[in-house]
Amino acid sequence: MKLISIPEVVKNYDLSVSHILVPPELIEKQTSDYGLTGKLFSKSLNSLISSTPIHIDPLNDLYDNSLKNQTTTSLQSDLTTVALSGPEIYLIPEPIIVWILYLFEFALYEEGLFRRSPSSVNLREAKQEFDLGIGTCDLDRLGGVHSAAVLLKMFFKELDDPVFSKADSQIIKQMPTLIMQNKCSIHSKDSPNFVSLVLSECLANFSSHEREITNEYINCSIFPSVNGPDSNSSINSKPSSMCDTNCLIRVELQRIKIIKEEILMHKSPGERQLLAHFFGLLYIIDKFNSINKMTSSNLSTVISPNLSFSDDLMFDMSMYVASIGINSVGSVVMAMISYFPIIFQNEIYQFNLYSSASSQSSADRKANSNIILILKNTLYRLKGEYQTNSTST
Repeated sequence: MKLISIPEVVKNYDLSVSHILVPPELIEKQTSDYGLTGKLFSKSLNSLISSTPIHIDPLNDLYDNSLKNQTTTSLQSDLTTVALSGPEIYLIPEPIIVWILYLFEFALYEEGLFRRSPSSVNLREAKQEFDLGIGTCDLDRLGGVHSAAVLLKMFFKELDDPVFSKADSQIIKQMPTLIMQNKCSIHSKDSPNFVSLVLSECLANFSSHEREITNEYINCSIFPSVNGPDSNSSINSKPSSMCDTNCLIRVELQRIKIIKEEILMHKSPGERQLLAHFFGLLYIIDKFNSINKMTSSNLSTVISPNLSFSDDLMFDMSMYVASIGINSVGSVVMAMISYFPIIFQNEIYQFNLYSSASSQSSADRKANSNIILILKNTLYRLKGEYQTNSTST
């Protein structure tokens, strides 16, 4: 039985009270009387992430010794360091883990995910339970997948500081754009295979080891059967597709580099990993867009206002426009979804090592290398960390 709401058994017995809302004043008084304080919403992001990472010793048979001698490329991340020292994983808030796993399990085929809202009664109860740590925190009872999705949006929207700061917005405003003046004669940003060409060009810039690893993440076998032959999930490293200095692919590569090196790299490793969990979910949802109707553009439209906000409403509205290759947060969010395996390459690699650390053979680890299993197994193992800590205390 919850402390601040009508018990479920009473609601089931007497439908006349099933939609009664507890006055906010009463909620505040009772939470104060019982010493209950919110632990999740309206906090700073770094304060919610463990400052001490979980370190896993490297598994020697996972790594190629030739990594030590490789030269880095313009888009290459520090996989060599991770390979030699082992991954460092940051513990993110348990409710975030619960919500994302729930959406992975039950929401990939749900039309309008992140766009539709649950009932206000369910959402309010769900937020209270997860924030205060009371009740059953049963998402099935509290509105299902739409409650989990909206709770994720609310979590980001109610942070003390937005994910994309004012400094980030200024960087975004200075990014090169795919405007008509730069349009090359061969490629179009509106072409259905534009993202595929950019991903192929990214792979071409990687070392052979990185290319093999990242290609496994991108070419997840479940995607083509969902999205059909035009899916951008089947990517191969091919000869360069760039046509000239004004090629749109070249400009898009520059934008990806700026997102990785000038926006994300200024955030803490824990923040980047939390964002990797979130954008990994959005990336997978986009892969099922032929069923759930939530393309990267649609997702960006409903997600961007929760990641960037200020006191200047007009400026904020201009930054939410979701289109490929423009100077907006919406465009950057689209890129972070579409190019997730490239932009979060280092985080995925660490997740893979962490979630595979208990595997008995390299063959087992290879079988679990598709991106959905990496993301889910990492979250399940992080959830286990909370259960272990709870048992030990």
